Amino acid sequence: MKSFKLKSGQTLVFSFPLIINGFFVISRYGWADDWAFMVAYEEFGTTGEHFSGYRPILELFFNLSFPLIESTEDLSILRAIASIGVSFLAVKIYNFNRKAGYSKLFVLSLALLTPLLPSFSIFARWATVFIYPWVALLAFIAGEQFLKKRLFIAWILLCVCFLTYQPAATFALVPLALLFLKKVVPTGTVYKFALSAVFCFGLSTLVGYLFNLAFGIDTKERASVISNPVELFEKLVWLTSRPFLLSFRPFLIDSPTVIDLVLYFSLVVVVLIALMYFAKVNLLKVMDFSFILGLVVLFFLSVLPLVPIVENQIEFRTLATSSTLGLMLLIRLVEVLTTRINSSRGFLAISLALFLCITTYNFYWSKEVFVDSFNTNEYFVEMSLSSKENLQSVTINYRIDYSKAWPQREYLGSLSVVSDLQMSWVLPGFLIKNFGYDVAKISEESSNVPDIDFDKFREVLFQKHSQ
Repeated sequence: MKSFKLKSGQTLVFSFPLIINGFFVISRYGWADDWAFMVAYEEFGTTGEHFSGYRPILELFFNLSFPLIESTEDLSILRAIASIGVSFLAVKIYNFNRKAGYSKLFVLSLALLTPLLPSFSIFARWATVFIYPWVALLAFIAGEQFLKKRLFIAWILLCVCFLTYQPAATFALVPLALLFLKKVVPTGTVYKFALSAVFCFGLSTLVGYLFNLAFGIDTKERASVISNPVELFEKLVWLTSRPFLLSFRPFLIDSPTVIDLVLYFSLVVVVLIALMYFAKVNLLKVMDFSFILGLVVLFFLSVLPLVPIVENQIEFRTLATSSTLGLMLLIRLVEVLTTRINSSRGFLAISLALFLCITTYNFYWSKEVFVDSFNTNEYFVEMSLSSKENLQSVTINYRIDYSKAWPQREYLGSLSVVSDLQMSWVLPGFLIKNFGYDVAKISEESSNVPDIDFDKFREVLFQKHSQ
């Protein structure tokens, strides 16, 4: 009976990400860098893009995969691979928490809600980042090896992860954080892991740097390292005010105002006061200084790759670990409440309703960002070309002014983009892969009439989103 329940739970946890991502696997679309990589690999066979970010293993995966992606439909293959990776990661989290002795509420909630975090939704639904959930899975295994004191194996796996995609490599701290929340491991273990993580991050960065130096590869501008106290102070302020705060509203992608943050954290304070009063929990005893310091260290480690670089830019694909930590703490808080206060059918109904709301919201914004925007782009191009008589040329002439502002959603990072055609590297690949034409850009000064005038498209989008 126990074995049956375990297998049923694993089946549910494995199937859920496949179900919620299934629509995006079978839908025909591409987004942002998908187009640039498809065209680059078709023309040159490689790009070298990831070498400049100290990610040579990621470059290897791209060299093995993108040459096989010949059409927009083929991008579904990469999204399917990513979705399966998210499913395996969810099962890994589920199994670990069962063995750690967490409650059924915590075990099932974390395993089912993690795939709904914006980071993992992007991992599964954007072909360009198809390998990232697998990096997070390997990093989780590295964290397990560290806890088993197999340090050499843990270091090797961590270095491989950092050389593939640094932000996903920090997911190695999740197993440690889960045990630390139950106070199974002391704060000293967190410090030891921090030293290992910093060592592996530094070593892998050095390897990437020496590789680029040997082959004359330039470093990405966004990989520039902090070089003065002012930049360091700005980084600390940014980390505190953005990634850390956002981790406690893990499912929301909108850009919060100051009022939003005040209201949200006021709610958190009210919940904590209620917890202390009704559940008779003395948070001053539970949250001792050493424990709080350990949590602070874990949060800094979750964004370790962002700490030394100058650029301060929020992108959800870099926040998988920090948002998972925030989710863990929120579920843990709910768990404490339900164990201290008699739960009821009403609580179960509220929990299911909230879960459905999160799932629906997750599907809505993903469809809006990825699928709907692609369909809008394609429709405009089709309408523009259908109005042209005797279009026999193999070349489409288009006009677009990238210096002009495009409409934006009130979302964070690149998700705010209403149309990815505003990105200068997107348009040629989009036209080539979806319409089969070569492309030639007409300058603003040219008297020639373009086949497609994307400046008109920009105006249409402004009118649509101002309504």
